[in-house]
Amino acid sequence: MASMKAKKGNPFEKLIAYNLKLIGYEVQRIDDNTKGIDLIAKNGTKTCVIECKFHKRFSWNEIEKILDKTVKETNIKFGNIKDFLPIFIFKGNQQPVLVACKGVDQRMTIYTFQSWFYMGADKKIEKIPKGYKVWKD
Repeated sequence: MASMKAKKGNPFEKLIAYNLKLIGYEVQRIDDNTKGIDLIAKNGTKTCVIECKFHKRFSWNEIEKILDKTVKETNIKFGNIKDFLPIFIFKGNQQPVLVACKGVDQRMTIYTFQSWFYMGADKKIEKIPKGYKVWKD
C-alpha cells in the first residue's frame, strides 16, 4: 500500500511536477515510495528519474550522496541506465531551485532549474494556482 506521502506528494515535488508539465513534460510520481526516486518526467526521448528535496541548506557531500543514491536506485528499478537520466532537484531556503546530475566522466555538475530544462534565465518557477490538482487521482 502506498504511504501517505506517496498519495499526496510533498509541496516541493508538486511544484516541480507542475513546472515540468508547463514546459511539456509528462510527469508521473512514484507511488511505491522507492527511496531515491520521486518523479519520472518524459519529454520526447528524454526520460528523467528525479529525486526532489527542499531543506534549510545542503552540503556538497549531501548533494552528492543523494544523487548517487538516485543513480543506484534508477539502475536497480529500470535496469538499463542509458535510457534514463537520474537527476536530483533541490532547493535550500532563500536559494534557487537547482539540478544535480552526473556527466559521462561521473563528475557531479549543478545547474539552475531554468538552464537544465532550457527555460531561459528570465523565466521563473511558477507557483501552483489555488485549487489546481497536480495529481489527477
